[in-house]
Amino acid sequence: MLRAITVTAALAAAQTPYPKGAYKGQDKFLGQKIGAELTVKNSTHLDIQLFGALGISCQDEPYTFADDEIKLTATSPDDCLIKKLKKDNAEVTSAPFDATKNAVTLNVAVQLPGASNGGQKIPFSLELDSEATKVKAM
Repeated sequence: MLRAITVTAALAAAQTPYPKGAYKGQDKFLGQKIGAELTVKNSTHLDIQLFGALGISCQDEPYTFADDEIKLTATSPDDCLIKKLKKDNAEVTSAPFDATKNAVTLNVAVQLPGASNGGQKIPFSLELDSEATKVKAM
């Protein structure tokens, strides 16, 4: 019985039930290197940076976390992230959190300048891995 409790506790400790700390990732999108860093500061605010095609850096963005997803909640047109995404014809469509991998998938859609697709935004995803997980793995 004690062994079963120990194994269960170890498995529970291996999973992070909600995002915390820094998450980073990079990939290529339409031939351009892109990257992102999301730093969860507390239960209501995070910092977000997008590198490459979208050069965005915003601090203290409000969010909620429910149903294993980070939902950005700013609505003001003066909000840093809203202004910069609008300028780049982009939007963050979702940010689900995978507790088993301790990773966030940042889903973004962007409308390319001069695109002949009728203004339709092209989606892409970046998996952002926890910096804490990387440190533990070393």
